[in-house]
Amino acid sequence: MNLDVLVLFFIIIAVRVRATIKAPTIKLVRSGTKPNLQMEKGCEYHAFISHVWATGQNQTHTLVRQIQRLLPSMNIWLDVDSMETVGDLEDSVTKSSTFILFLSKGYFKSQNCKRELRAAFELNKPLIVVYESDCGATLAGYEDEFNKHFEHEGKAIMHNYIFNNKGRPAAMWLNETNFQIETIKM
Repeated sequence: MNLDVLVLFFIIIAVRVRATIKAPTIKLVRSGTKPNLQMEKGCEYHAFISHVWATGQNQTHTLVRQIQRLLPSMNIWLDVDSMETVGDLEDSVTKSSTFILFLSKGYFKSQNCKRELRAAFELNKPLIVVYESDCGATLAGYEDEFNKHFEHEGKAIMHNYIFNNKGRPAAMWLNETNFQIETIKM
């Protein structure tokens, strides 16, 4: 009996060591090191992900789970995990270091999405734009939707914040695992 327990113990240890060795990770191209995930002072989340539920919920949940698989210590605000009330959206954006905007059909029609986006803009949060490209969607199509449905005093400045982000161009999201990983690497 004791020998069986000992053998089982070593098998469990071997399986865990093998899983740890094979665990995927992200390393910076320039340095070959893991990214520094230190957050700004006062932030609880590395990122806030904004999406419209009707057309972007499944994709954003997959995106967050893929990121957390590669960077387990990354804390991302996601509605199903973090939201207590809709009234706390702006506060949650404030508590995030970065704002991830996931564009899918109808994003700019959603009042809650526009609230989140305005908060990120007013707080000058670093912006990462990811857009759904399945079903023939294009970034230009989302730009048309923005022009049609976004009413804001600083519409031109907001447009530049989203669509002319020279430091970080928008990343295309495809619903196929290998492409998802490449999008996350961007």
